[in-house]
Amino acid sequence: QRYRGPVYRYLRATGADDPTAGDLTAITFERAIRSIGSYRPGGPGLRAWLFRIARNAGIDRHRAIRPVARLDAVPPGLLHGPDEQASVELRILIAQLAPEAREAIALRYAAGLTAREIGSIVGRSPDAVQKTITRALAALRQEMQS
Repeated sequence: QRYRGPVYRYLRATGADDPTAGDLTAITFERAIRSIGSYRPGGPGLRAWLFRIARNAGIDRHRAIRPVARLDAVPPGLLHGPDEQASVELRILIAQLAPEAREAIALRYAAGLTAREIGSIVGRSPDAVQKTITRALAALRQEMQS
């Protein structure tokens, strides 16, 4: 129960619509239950393990349908712009980020993961993940101010 909301928000932030994010969340927990024997305590922890499963479920879905970038790729609850226009602009800018930057932003802000946890999910060092997030936020800030 603790991880259902964050997993759903992450999947929603990666571009899944509401029903698809719900389905992928269910698939994530189904896969986790089936493979609980492969989980090893220690390391990045249960939360990172679950998000790796969620990420893989999302990748499998994207491979199957070949989606296009959409303006609703980031759930409205994640955005706190001063008005709706700023929210739309931010969604457009996030959709234009490089895929690894979009994913890092989604894992950090929609799922609430740390750089270490994100690194274990995407196979990069925590420093590299933090640098990606910092650069993406700087790019977003600069574009929003232009």
